[in-house]
Amino acid sequence: NLGTVSADKKTTRYVEFTNVSDHPVSLEVETFCTCLTVKSLKKEYKPKETGQLVLEFNPGNEYTRDYGQTIIVKTTPGGGENRLSISAYIPPSDKPPSAPKDTN
Repeated sequence: NLGTVSADKKTTRYVEFTNVSDHPVSLEVETFCTCLTVKSLKKEYKPKETGQLVLEFNPGNEYTRDYGQTIIVKTTPGGGENRLSISAYIPPSDKPPSAPKDTN
């Protein structure tokens, strides 16, 4: 849960994990939304190595109120999949929408 997030600010959360396998793995993360990105992901994690998914959420003006998203973390080799549920609340803006600028 990202908590309450202002539409004009980025929020970062860290999800820690450990490679519990006996071989190196690579991760692929699918977020399905341009407002949610993954930063600082290494190419490969050795057996028993820990790491972090650094999730950056920037709702901008696209989202208000309740936000929910599922991201998928895939591991190779092995084809494992883990689903992480992400949620946030973005309060509606008190500002009225700005009028288009006159270009004449």
